[in-house]
Amino acid sequence: MSPPPADVNAEARPAAPAGLAQPLLPREGAARDPRNWSATFSGLPLDLIKVVAAAAMAIDHCNVVVLDRQSVVFFQIGRLAFPLFCFALACHLHRGARLAAYVERLLLVGAFSQPLFIVAFGVKEAGTLFTLAAGATIAAALRRASPLVQHGVFACAVAAIVLPLLPEQIGVDYDVPGLLLPAAILLAMDGRASHWLWLALLFIGLNYYRDLPLAQVLLVAMVSAIGCGAAGALCAKFAGRARVLPASFFYAFYPAHLAALIALRAALGR
Repeated sequence: MSPPPADVNAEARPAAPAGLAQPLLPREGAARDPRNWSATFSGLPLDLIKVVAAAAMAIDHCNVVVLDRQSVVFFQIGRLAFPLFCFALACHLHRGARLAAYVERLLLVGAFSQPLFIVAFGVKEAGTLFTLAAGATIAAALRRASPLVQHGVFACAVAAIVLPLLPEQIGVDYDVPGLLLPAAILLAMDGRASHWLWLALLFIGLNYYRDLPLAQVLLVAMVSAIGCGAAGALCAKFAGRARVLPASFFYAFYPAHLAALIALRAALGR
């Protein structure tokens, strides 16, 4: 996803989509959320979540390539993409997706797309699919860990975001918040109420830049959270309907949209 528009003076952080042989199961004795996330967000609702995320990503990237990051509206729409992709990832893990196969697909498409990602945005960091693959692996590991370990990892991550313990950019798209957000969503889905705090803090972290006023960071995060919640609520209205997209939809869309952005950049002479 693109960085904030020029009027908020932030550095770039581009946009948008999980290894064990056995299906992932929650740690024994873990509490479960009374809401059945897996049943609600499967089939058509999950397809729609992915479509909204892909559209938000494309809008955000057009803001970078065509408008030179000048549109505040397009920037704000773009902030929906990565959290929605993380939510889709967590839904797959929540209902027992095979992690090895999921991560393998993300890594293969990510490796194929990486040269396109570099050319499209002129960056050297690993693309979004690598962040999602690492995030899925971390989520699966933390799901099996004790609550003490879970809270310790999240606390260290939040500290690394707000304190100058690490560079603001660590070589992967969305940096530390992006790596931990899938785990926070998955554990919140499992019904662990205390993890909603970490989810909120990591969501803020996705929009946190050390040179921005905190009030501006919180405003962007709040608008993004409302947008993601509204998208989820609307998509959930189609619960029970069968999926319409092929399983390979996003894996084809991601490199294709990067290739289109490169062509668009060339046509504009940028």
